[in-house]
This record gives sequence, structure tokens and C-alpha cells, in this order.
Amino acid sequence: MDLGTTLRKIRKYKDITQGNLSNLSGVSQSYLSLIEKGDKKPEFKTLEVICKALDINLGDVMILSLEKNDLEKNQLKRVDKLKECIMRQIYR
Repeated sequence: MDLGTTLRKIRKYKDITQGNLSNLSGVSQSYLSLIEKGDKKPEFKTLEVICKALDINLGDVMILSLEKNDLEKNQLKRVDKLKECIMRQIYR
């Protein structure tokens, strides 16, 4: 899953609209939309602000955003297990 897709899934799970996230983070709704669609890559500071507004650890978002082609074959199982643990924490 890419970064934008990850952020969108977390936002939707938490039942937060882009407008609400914009208000919480100070990031414009149009820019959030571009990030979620993968048209823009946010700067690190912007990503920190978005994660704080979503109440999720930035490191967790980065791990969830890893795609198979980002990893070596021997890393796939470990990263998949780590992703499962993170998702369980988010969805409880």
C-alpha cells in the first residue's frame, strides 16, 4: 500500500473526513486529497502533522506504506507480521 492509500484508509477507519482532517492538521483539504491520490508526496513535517491529527505513530504509517517491491524477499514475512500487529492496534 502506498503512503496516500495508507493515510486514506486510516482516516476513513477513524471516520474523519478530509475537511475534518484539514481542520485538525492545518493542511489544506485539496493538498490532503492530492496526497491520498498519490499525486503529491508530503514533506516530513507535513506527514508528522497529519499523523498527529490522525493519532497514529509516523513509524507505523511508514511500515504500513511499504510495498513488496520496497523489500528484499527475506523481509516480506517479517514486515507482513509487523503490519498485522499495527493494524490490530489501529482497529481495536
